[in-house]
Amino acid sequence: MPYDPVKTHLAVEKLVTRIGPEGQGRKYYRIRAAKWYGGIVTADCVGCGLMCKFCWVSDDVMFHPADAGRFYTPKEVANSLVALARNVI
Repeated sequence: MPYDPVKTHLAVEKLVTRIGPEGQGRKYYRIRAAKWYGGIVTADCVGCGLMCKFCWVSDDVMFHPADAGRFYTPKEVANSLVALARNVI
């Protein structure tokens, strides 16, 4: 059966997004600061339909999106990134 990235994405999207009281939530497996480029903050989300062979995401995150991470609202992600950025600067 040929690989269909659109079909795969739609199936993964159902596992990693949900509508809650504050709008759409998305699964993230880490929100962190890192030292690249003099200091960054990043939120790494769960779920991608591309399944690239050389992806740096762990197999657990790539192949088991229903079990990886937790749901965050956009506001929670933004607040976490701002708080981390204040400590990086």
